[in-house]
Amino acid sequence: MAKNAKAYKADTTLIDSPVELRAWASQHLLPPSLDEMEDYKTYVIPVDPDRYTSVTGVVVTMKTQVEYIGQCAANPDVFMLHVDGKHKLHHGRWILVSVGTHSTKMDSKFHAITHSYRPMLYMFCKQHESTDSIAFLLETLQMYRLTTVVL
Repeated sequence: MAKNAKAYKADTTLIDSPVELRAWASQHLLPPSLDEMEDYKTYVIPVDPDRYTSVTGVVVTMKTQVEYIGQCAANPDVFMLHVDGKHKLHHGRWILVSVGTHSTKMDSKFHAITHSYRPMLYMFCKQHESTDSIAFLLETLQMYRLTTVVL
């Protein structure tokens, strides 16, 4: 073990099949309101499992990301979405794909433009960035965006 390694508590659940994925997802479902969400906890956005039968995946978010979604829902004409597969974050045959927004601002101290990416949803899936998996992710965002106004 490296001397600089940090000890941390992590969920070490191994998921290899759609059945295991559905079981894990059912234990991490998004609560009905923002007030019930805990900081730094991952939540699964429930979707109809029969809607995208060609996609083995799950879409997750956290409280901060829900707040980002709420800000965008309140200002629908002032943001653009970016979908990005994190190809260096493979876990077995699963890949992490995120959808979020970008912001830029002038940093007056350093006289430079700074750039920030604010992810809203993350999708773990086996199909990587296939047409069906991206449709699954974006439809989940669209469905969920409508409910954030209530949150």
